[in-house]
Amino acid sequence: MGSSSRGFPALLTAALLLKAVLLVVLMWTADHEPTGDPRYLAPREGEANDVVWVLARGFDANAYQRLARSGYYDTFSRNYPLGYPLAIRAVDLVVGNAQVAAVLVSNAMSILAVGLGFLVARRYARRRGVVPDGAVLVLAAMPGVLTYGTVAYSESTFIVCSLLGWLAYLRAEDGPAAEDGAAPVARDPAAPRSLGWLALASLGLAASGYVRHLGAPTMLALGLIEGARVLRGPTPRGRAITEAAAALWAGLPLAGYFLWKFSSHDLEGLQEDIWQMRFAFLGGPASLVARVGVQNLALILLSLPLALFLLAKLRAVDGRLALVVLLTLVTALSFTGAAAQSFTRYTWSFWPLALGALAVKERGIVALYVGVLLLLSVWTGVGHVMGTAAL
Repeated sequence: MGSSSRGFPALLTAALLLKAVLLVVLMWTADHEPTGDPRYLAPREGEANDVVWVLARGFDANAYQRLARSGYYDTFSRNYPLGYPLAIRAVDLVVGNAQVAAVLVSNAMSILAVGLGFLVARRYARRRGVVPDGAVLVLAAMPGVLTYGTVAYSESTFIVCSLLGWLAYLRAEDGPAAEDGAAPVARDPAAPRSLGWLALASLGLAASGYVRHLGAPTMLALGLIEGARVLRGPTPRGRAITEAAAALWAGLPLAGYFLWKFSSHDLEGLQEDIWQMRFAFLGGPASLVARVGVQNLALILLSLPLALFLLAKLRAVDGRLALVVLLTLVTALSFTGAAAQSFTRYTWSFWPLALGALAVKERGIVALYVGVLLLLSVWTGVGHVMGTAAL
């Protein structure tokens, strides 16, 4: 946010301070405010301490922990993907407590997301002749990283998979030079890209869809991007097709996974029956007026303009990422019921929005964004602690 970068250690310290502020508020809330409907709170598991239980007892957190231990255990559980529960299970084998494991995974992924976000932001910042600090701090304050990377939810794992995929995608284009501190060199857009890095990018981006279903629009956007390169890009057609195949290969098993979810698991029917969720183009916010009340609508009305401003700025940083966010945002706005209630949670898991800060020249605006996102993180985190059904 200044004329020179603070460096990653200072940015990580700032991110941890944000997490500490949130944790203090959550623990105070747990001690002083009554909880909501007990159906939405998990019981304490074994020797889990107060901090672990507060962070791991929320609605989805409870479902993820049961999935980690038992797999799909009833009709309701089939709503959830298994990416995050599998990570919990792996750590649970070491610590012997699913709640401890869930909190460890979520927080470790949150910290890793800040580190990966710094690497991605630094590559773009060097191209623009700016510093990455503002973008990294915006990312660290976003509820997807801060709130849902502190409580035991899957968003931070989703963000890490997405960041790993996009970092590999950039590496396929730019090569290693952007990482060694050298001045950025204009790249020939017709130059061959690394097929290995493209294949790894595909794996990371597709993996996000196994963690959160909302990762699917990323692969759709990637298909549009690669399709445009094949049809009218500077790369020779044969090479462009080969590169597109390397970038999109992991979309095939992901498509098979969704086919299985919608056929064997009847995902569409489950979401309609349990959550009153159905697709209605841009109809999500309108569905809240009759169903929920003003609080969740106020969150959307606060979040949407902020997100659209960063999306507009993101176009100047990388139009491809703006397409990824736009498709994901339209998808989120087009689901009614409980999905619309969680719009703020979904929106602020779209990590590319943070990169829009690289195109904001006014340091005060970036600082204001960090402050507002911290308040949104506190708001959604308190909802988790108090046991609300949707956040």
